[in-house]
Amino acid sequence: MANPYSRHVKRIPGRLYKDPTDTSLAAPYGGTPLGLARDVEFRPNAKAREEIAEEWGNQRAAVYYAGSSASLSCVLRELDDDALLAVLPFAKEGASGHVLMHEEPDGAGAFRAGTRLSSFALLFAPEAEDQHPWIYFPEAVAALDESAVLQASIGTELGIAVVFYALPKNGTGAFEQGMRGDLSV
Repeated sequence: MANPYSRHVKRIPGRLYKDPTDTSLAAPYGGTPLGLARDVEFRPNAKAREEIAEEWGNQRAAVYYAGSSASLSCVLRELDDDALLAVLPFAKEGASGHVLMHEEPDGAGAFRAGTRLSSFALLFAPEAEDQHPWIYFPEAVAALDESAVLQASIGTELGIAVVFYALPKNGTGAFEQGMRGDLSV
């Protein structure tokens, strides 16, 4: 076991990319950059289930792994057009050439409540590419965080909170987290 040193504690800034093809390439790794992000959190969301033995006074007899449902949440720091089109189901290109956040009244448009969200591959690449771990979702679905607030004030940085949900893809698993050369992008 390694000796506990505070210099082993890591802060891992990085960037998000849509549909990367090869991590051996330089950024954007064959994909599309999704702009700057902050407060990136990877949650494996691993579940465990207890077996309770009534005959032993309701004590725990065993614990079983019950799968996981990984997600990655962050705050997009800029209103990057590629990122907004990827994460907002009701975004479209406006007359100015920039993305317009627009929802049709009463679900009258082509996109309404109950519509299945599209997916894409998602890569979190750390700035220290060969020293820090990467996160890869072969199939991710993006959505606004339910508590998202678009900050528009002089005292707070503009940002929009999003969540990327990992889905299993063709038996390859829902996510990989590890060093650059270990990922199967």
